[in-house]
Amino acid sequence: MQGKATSVSQKACRASLSARELLVYVTPRRLLMAASSSNQQEARLKNERLRRQAIDTFKPYGMSGEQGEMLLFVLAESLLKLPQLLCKMDLKTDREMHFHGLDGVHCGPGSGPDELAIYWCESKVHKDLDRALSEAFDGLKPFLLSAGAGDSDKRRELALLDHYMDLADSELQKLILDSINPHSAAFNRVSWRGICLVGFDYEYPQKPNQVRQDEFTAKVKAVLPLVDKSVNRRLVQRQRSPKTAMLKRLP
Repeated sequence: MQGKATSVSQKACRASLSARELLVYVTPRRLLMAASSSNQQEARLKNERLRRQAIDTFKPYGMSGEQGEMLLFVLAESLLKLPQLLCKMDLKTDREMHFHGLDGVHCGPGSGPDELAIYWCESKVHKDLDRALSEAFDGLKPFLLSAGAGDSDKRRELALLDHYMDLADSELQKLILDSINPHSAAFNRVSWRGICLVGFDYEYPQKPNQVRQDEFTAKVKAVLPLVDKSVNRRLVQRQRSPKTAMLKRLP
């Protein structure tokens, strides 16, 4: 995925998302369900406390990568309808520190009957498109190409899922946990997939009415074929066919 990255402040990035999306991204579902099960007044108070806790989880200043990770969550959960399996923001012990490992794990139906698809997610936002693409694809490569439980990074992510998976449906959670258990026969039937959100700078007008909208749109459309070639070239370099990738452009 690619789009335009600008030096957006953390406050502006949060404002672009609904309060509900921010809560779901940062807060385990069990806490959201507990808050919603209260009466109306208690639910409002509990949700306000959760909202404040959610805001306090983020780094207070500057661009840290958390903005891209939050947008990646919205892309996967709200637009692609793939529920988040692991609430990594809740595992942070210091708001000044960034959580490590992959940027998200989501799930959805696979191509065949009763097939489970697990989506490893990476977000990279840089001024340079080539650098963002390379880092995003390199981050996902060991999770998609390694056999079985893979290397130590993949095994660690699987262990985190086993310990902290966060779904509202306990029966569904048990089925997924069994499927991603490397010692289970169902493990070999999982479809391992990836989602990348890649942001980069473009020559965006700095002043109002500096460029007409149709002129700017034409310039962007002229660049997109070059972007597609960069994506396809890096997929081939990393032993993935462009035919296996779905490219979606976000303005």
